[in-house]
Amino acid sequence: MTDSLLGTAAAMIEIAAAEIGYHEGANNHTKYQSKDQAWCGAFLMWCAKANQIEVPSVVGTEAGAVAMKKLGQWHETPIPGDFVFFDFIDDNKVRIQHVGIVEKVSANSIITIEGNTSDQVMRKTRKLGAHSQIVGYGRPNYRKAES
Repeated sequence: MTDSLLGTAAAMIEIAAAEIGYHEGANNHTKYQSKDQAWCGAFLMWCAKANQIEVPSVVGTEAGAVAMKKLGQWHETPIPGDFVFFDFIDDNKVRIQHVGIVEKVSANSIITIEGNTSDQVMRKTRKLGAHSQIVGYGRPNYRKAES
């Protein structure tokens, strides 16, 4: 990646995609964090640091969503590069347990890159609509790509 891409959504996606296939060690140990705990948010923080952008911490996924809302970075329509927040419990989307990054958007689904999914970094297809597990999206302050 060239330095001219750093700080952009495209660079963030490229950095995350390069990690696909990375597996955690024993007890959730990864290169993304110093603690052995769930690491989906730590993966995104690692990608943001590699991309030289500052984002609110999403290591605590619920706190990360609250921080993005307070900063005016929360929305409900996905754009590539967005952080996507999930609620996997059938409780009307009142809790957030997981976060990933949107890679691509289609009419009925999004393609994401997620850490701590089946103990690794994976590309996933997540459905959109009323029965999705998506709570919302946080948009980091990316810089525009240079022409």
